[in-house]
This record gives sequence, C-alpha cells and structure tokens, in this order.
Amino acid sequence: MMKPEDWANIESRRLDITTANDPKLIKCQCGNVMEINPGKVDYNMKDEKGVKLTKHAAEHFAQNRIRCGECAKNFCSNCVREPYHLGQTCEEASKFEKARKCRFCKEEIRGPPPNMIPAFKDVCRKADCIELMNKSCDKTLPCGHYCKGFKGETECLGCLEPECIEKYNK
Repeated sequence: MMKPEDWANIESRRLDITTANDPKLIKCQCGNVMEINPGKVDYNMKDEKGVKLTKHAAEHFAQNRIRCGECAKNFCSNCVREPYHLGQTCEEASKFEKARKCRFCKEEIRGPPPNMIPAFKDVCRKADCIELMNKSCDKTLPCGHYCKGFKGETECLGCLEPECIEKYNK
C-alpha cells in the first residue's frame, strides 16, 4: 500500500513533467503551479531607487515577472531568480550578481578602489561611500572577513557575514 508521501512525490514529479512540457506553466519553489500571463507594459515604471526603467527592462518585467499566489514569492519566469531582478534583464542580473560590489552601497565597482588597505578594496568612489570608509574599522577578523565596526575600536565585534553567523552560532 502506498504512503501519503509516496503519492505526494508522484504528484510532484507529474507537475514537474507537466510544467517542463508546457511553456505557459511554471512551478514555484513552494510547489504551486501557475500559468504565465504576460502583463501590460508600463513604460513609466521605476526601480527601487526611483529610476525609470529602460524600455527593454519594462518589457522584460511585463513578460517575465511572476508573483506566486500561494507564498507571494516574486520571481522571474525566465531565469527563476528570486526576488525578481527589477530594472535588469536576466543577463544584466547575472552579470551584476558576479560583479564586485561596494561594501556600503552594494553597487557595482567599475574602477580602482579609493584606498589600498585590503578592508577597503571593495569600496566605490562615491562621496558617501568614501566618507563611510574613513569612519570604518580597517581590521581583518580571524575568519578572513573585514570588521564592520568603527575606526579606532580597540576590540572588534564578531563577524556579521551570514555564513559566519550561522557557523559560530551553532
């Protein structure tokens, strides 16, 4: 006799096959299957920073952005990146994901760092970020990450990087 979890596995595999064979269907990480219905393009739409989307990014959003009706996750039907990469195409989002980013503003770093101290190699040249750099601790923690404290501290706090928090809190 089959157990309930066996039926669930069969149903899940059936849904995977169904969604793989029908380009109009997509399955969320929560298991909910939805039909992909492109929305109306809003050429006046803005990103999180208030910058108007390019024509191409607005069209990509209308075609590919999905919000799951079950878990409310917001993802891309094309590359399945979650959350949806607003203001970027899948290719731009992938490139940005791999790029060096400023430790303060999280924007892509395009030039040399403003300071050669290792703790500040990932700082951009915007005035606000340089001001923050000048107020920040330049020490390296035992785990290899940089301290996120203030300049002149006599003792650094523990590492605030997610993998170190998880590792050292166990």
